[in-house]
Amino acid sequence: MLRLAPLLSRPAFASLAALLLALGGCGDDGGDLAGIGGGVPAIAVSLSEPSVTVAQGAAGTLSVTVTRAGGYEGTVDLTVEGVPAGVTASVSPATLTGGAGGSPVTPSGTLTLLVDGSAALGTYQVTVRARGQEVTERTARVSLTVAASQGPAFALALVPGALSVPGSATGSAQVVVARGGGFTGPVALTVSGIPQGVTATVTPSTATGGTATLAVAVAAGVTTGQYLLTVTGQAEGLPAQTATLALTVADVPAGTYVIRVPATPVVVPRGGSVAVTIQIVRNAFDTPVALTARTPEATVGFTTLVEPPTTSGNTVTLTISAEADIALGTYTFAIVGDALGVPTQSVPLTVQVVEASGSGGGGMVVAY
Repeated sequence: MLRLAPLLSRPAFASLAALLLALGGCGDDGGDLAGIGGGVPAIAVSLSEPSVTVAQGAAGTLSVTVTRAGGYEGTVDLTVEGVPAGVTASVSPATLTGGAGGSPVTPSGTLTLLVDGSAALGTYQVTVRARGQEVTERTARVSLTVAASQGPAFALALVPGALSVPGSATGSAQVVVARGGGFTGPVALTVSGIPQGVTATVTPSTATGGTATLAVAVAAGVTTGQYLLTVTGQAEGLPAQTATLALTVADVPAGTYVIRVPATPVVVPRGGSVAVTIQIVRNAFDTPVALTARTPEATVGFTTLVEPPTTSGNTVTLTISAEADIALGTYTFAIVGDALGVPTQSVPLTVQVVEASGSGGGGMVVAY
């Protein structure tokens, strides 16, 4: 059955582009830019493999490639949908800026699928969605088969897998520990590859549950560039496992700003709400910034409020409320900043909806 894609934003080419996209729109719609001509800005996204099998207590990775056409050089946000319970999905980097893209030889990023022993065996369709500014969204799908572990095992993943932290600032990522094959023991976590002037610590240093937090602090004067931090997990009787974090130490350019959101997923209970602090890091920039929160397309059941909606300061509070019947799972919001004289900014915010704890869970507010 043919599926009509949304019209492209340039009216002069809208009819032609929609027809061409509809003809090729069955299944994945994201990997082919052929047929989109006439200078219409467009994006495409593809994955290195159509399917992957991952055992419980293990991780699988695929390359993600974003390509562009028609002169499009705006931001592209990558999100993951359709992830089953017990599976952690992370795409790194989650945002490609300034015309960044890739090719089959040089991928844009990596999709990691970490499978815990709680994940039900079976095959699932996982979707990577690419969103740009005033271009048609594109998707790529991978068939994920969750298999039984052949013995005790564990694996690690970092969410997000990439952080950008300027000097004199901090950031954090969640260390996710997946166990399989009946393994329930503690995992000792350490960090290596830390450059001079950067502090990186994992709390707790021994994970007995499914998560820990990697906190990164960058001192003033640290040389800008990208560094690779490695988190190593060790458990008695099992091979050591690792996960990497791409840390970018970057200056905030003079005359602009950057948006900072919590790096770890924000947890919202069904029927409840959560308050999140959004930071605005400025460098010689005092223009008011208007912030909005965009929920995933076609998702209902969320209400968002930004206070104040426009600020000349350094923080705002985002309140996210979830209806009592919203589907459990992980969602990716876009936090968008608009200010005069500088490009629009968009950063992803991961939100996880969980069951309310007890009968009094609704209405709960948690500060991040």
